[in-house]
Amino acid sequence: MARGFTNVRMKILAAAGAAVVVLGGASGVAMATVMTSAATHTTAKACVASNGALRLTKSNGKCPVGLKPFSALAKGGPGTALGYVHVKAGGFFDAARSYNVKASNINSSVAGFYCIKGLPFTPHSVQVTMDYNGLFNGQLPAWEVQLPPDHVTCPSGAQVMIFTGLINPTVFTNGKKLGFFAVFY
Repeated sequence: MARGFTNVRMKILAAAGAAVVVLGGASGVAMATVMTSAATHTTAKACVASNGALRLTKSNGKCPVGLKPFSALAKGGPGTALGYVHVKAGGFFDAARSYNVKASNINSSVAGFYCIKGLPFTPHSVQVTMDYNGLFNGQLPAWEVQLPPDHVTCPSGAQVMIFTGLINPTVFTNGKKLGFFAVFY
């Protein structure tokens, strides 16, 4: 973090195609608003001095001479996740730790195979982290992702297939409903 920002608190509020950034510190408050269209994501902008002081942008959206632009991404902005999901062991959907993914998007009719469809976005990449504690008779947790999936295991229209199982060297790996986190980009 840049020097001078340690006492700065930032909160981004997005509403009706505009973003308002409220930056509070020991010396006061600065606010900046950037209009965006519904098709774009919200980025809030302000100006920062070399000492860390924040200022409003000019009416044309540019910073005064001697100040550098400062941007903050709102949820859903460029470079942020399109959605994420937490599936608990046994295949149970965790709504409290999921965003832009619903239980109805996930089909797990075959143990360890999670077919995901009907997402309100098009995933281009998926990052999976296992939510599994321990070993079972020397077996290791494993996962695989297919994007888009073949239609042998998943029904037509599926956008992503995530497989979870326990690997036992030299033995066929059966699917097992292990817990995992998946982030969609």
